[in-house]
Amino acid sequence: MTFTVTNQKTGTEFSVDPSETILDAATRHGYGFNYSCRSGSCGSCKGLLVSGSLESPAEPQSALSEADINSGQILLCQARLSTDVVIEAVELPAGSSLPIRTLPCRVTALEKACHDVMVVKLKLPQNQGFRFLPGQYVDILLRDGRRRSFSIANWTGIEEGLELH
Repeated sequence: MTFTVTNQKTGTEFSVDPSETILDAATRHGYGFNYSCRSGSCGSCKGLLVSGSLESPAEPQSALSEADINSGQILLCQARLSTDVVIEAVELPAGSSLPIRTLPCRVTALEKACHDVMVVKLKLPQNQGFRFLPGQYVDILLRDGRRRSFSIANWTGIEEGLELH
């Protein structure tokens, strides 16, 4: 059995399997929504549940305040359906979503740009293409499992690498 999500803002409709989240199903169908952590902690994928019902989340959704929850806010990365639903969420234009990839990289330079900005230069593998969109950022996964987000400042090609701020 599948459920249907309708985005009231755009009229977009897509099916959702019971085992997947709204965000996963949207991605599978080629629709894009803002997201980052996929764990319910950042709030990038907030939307509004207009009608229908969701399964209770397995874990607390730290990105939602009590007021958010009371006003019908949901996290698309955590929302699993128990009925067909209507949501309101900002949908990204077609072609504005790139697949998430994990790539090994080497830090080639660290420069302090000012008191609160660090310039990080990375070298990516030679055989990996790299595309990004304006305003996009990357998450750097550290050896100890922590994650840091950096804005993409410049891509100078595979020879020079990626500059982050």
